Amino acid sequence: MDIYLLLSALAALSWALCVILEKHYLLPYFKPQELLILRSSPYLIIFLIYLYSNKELYNKVVNIDTKTAVLVFLSAILSFLGLYLFWYVLHNNQAAYAVSCVHPLFISFAILLSYFFYKEKINRYESLGILLVLLGIIVINFNKKHSK
Repeated sequence: MDIYLLLSALAALSWALCVILEKHYLLPYFKPQELLILRSSPYLIIFLIYLYSNKELYNKVVNIDTKTAVLVFLSAILSFLGLYLFWYVLHNNQAAYAVSCVHPLFISFAILLSYFFYKEKINRYESLGILLVLLGIIVINFNKKHSK
């Protein structure tokens, strides 16, 4: 078995377990924005330790130009918004399946945005994959709406 396939499956299992824990145990107690702040604190500590020990990164951060700083800030805001919306949907929906479409849509949107704005090529297999992902999400949501 390919080690990357195993690691990918482990990452998917880890993400799935995280979603279930949040849905059933954490989100009834914390608001989504509170959970974002609580979960980010260990990363901040790791970042500060890494920044202190890595002089090259430290120099990049200290000497950052305005455009790059704005792009880093925009990236952080978009990331926060995406995670907040993810947890908001998870918290306010009856089932955890409601957020299962996030990752396949993320991949599809990244490919499409790269195609339209950065002139990257999409081959027929990627086009077929995007179409199948969208059809799958429609079928899953259609089935869940009619089973209520």
